[in-house]
Amino acid sequence: MRNSFAVQVGDSIIYLLASVLEPPSSVVTTAVSDLRLSTFVAAVYAASLDKTLSRSPAITYLIPHNPAFTSLGLVMSYLLLPTARDELRSLIRYHAIDEIVYLDEFPIGGALRYPTLDGAEIYVERESSNATLAIHGPTIGGHPANGETRDARLIEGDILTSSGVVHIIDQVELPPSMNIGVAKLLQGAKATTFADLIRAANMSWILEGKPPPPSSDLSTSGRRKRIKRRAKADRAYTVLCPTDKALSRLNLTYYLSNSRALSSLVKLHIIPTDAFAPLSSDGHPLPLVDEITYSTLLDVKQGGESQYGTVAFRRWGEEGWLVGIKSARGTEGASDSARVVGYGRATPWFVPVERETPDPLGVEGEMRLAGGGGVLTIDSVLLPYEPGWFRRWGWIGVVVGLGVLGGVTMGAMGWKVWKGRERVEYQPVEGEED
Repeated sequence: MRNSFAVQVGDSIIYLLASVLEPPSSVVTTAVSDLRLSTFVAAVYAASLDKTLSRSPAITYLIPHNPAFTSLGLVMSYLLLPTARDELRSLIRYHAIDEIVYLDEFPIGGALRYPTLDGAEIYVERESSNATLAIHGPTIGGHPANGETRDARLIEGDILTSSGVVHIIDQVELPPSMNIGVAKLLQGAKATTFADLIRAANMSWILEGKPPPPSSDLSTSGRRKRIKRRAKADRAYTVLCPTDKALSRLNLTYYLSNSRALSSLVKLHIIPTDAFAPLSSDGHPLPLVDEITYSTLLDVKQGGESQYGTVAFRRWGEEGWLVGIKSARGTEGASDSARVVGYGRATPWFVPVERETPDPLGVEGEMRLAGGGGVLTIDSVLLPYEPGWFRRWGWIGVVVGLGVLGGVTMGAMGWKVWKGRERVEYQPVEGEED
């Protein structure tokens, strides 16, 4: 009510306004007018939910801002595909509480469950210290069912719409029913070529989120003993996926006709990690810090056949990363390093912890959150590294050469000394003429 003033008439107060008050717009129109919510708007139209949301009465919308969607990486890229429309609709509906709740109406000091248009419940609480909203999905055994490592936070609230209210939050909450695996992440990366190479190498279990089959040479994870569990496995797999453009520069005919070379190539691009390690807070499938190293399936420590199967990550700029083969020399980075250009984390799963003895009260064992791995898109193909003949055998030649040189030197010196003694000990015969 800008430029307004009040006039009291009897028991009534009349406010004179400089302009006409307009009723609130629909949620879609409200979001369109806010540049912070453009990705949400694009997702709504991609899911064909614009009319549905505008007509749904008495709804509270928890709308993530643009950086929240960006942080999903390849997950969001997949959800925007036409084949993932149903999953995208579920995501959007999960952010719509099926009643109007203003900020002051959220409970203080304790989370309250609210039904969503998706059918699943979402938890919201208002912190007593600063009244900040914290939003998260359901938990299993104290762990978030959607694998998010932190709660979403309020950015701005109580934005009125024609059918309810909007609260802007800083994180996307994935529905607990959503299941994003490596295969879907590769679809989001549009990496059809490398997915085909994985299948050709008889490693489709990577795409399916399964452990290696008993017939695989990887089923024992190298020298590690298998741990019996009722879950998929105790390993999570992250795929270093070269883009189709990068693979177009590779002689694929050679690899498709050479099963051993193809297997080595694919193994070098797959990183196994402990599935029960803490999930990264930045949405990456595995924790990245400067100079951190990971063994790939090609590494002898993982049951592979190469001493050069470890990759190292190095920070590139403020937010970028480089990955390269550790200890590779002499290639000038032509085939042993690449730049990370995208990422996406697969949906984690839950593993029941088996008790050694049954609980006398019949209480079920606790659940452990197991990471699902994911995908790191890279802009170049890492080729299995083999050191040149000099690195492998040259040291032997150097040692032998030094030995021979030392022997020759010692022999020459000995000869010189012997000849010198011969001249000193010589005495001329009496009567010998000069």
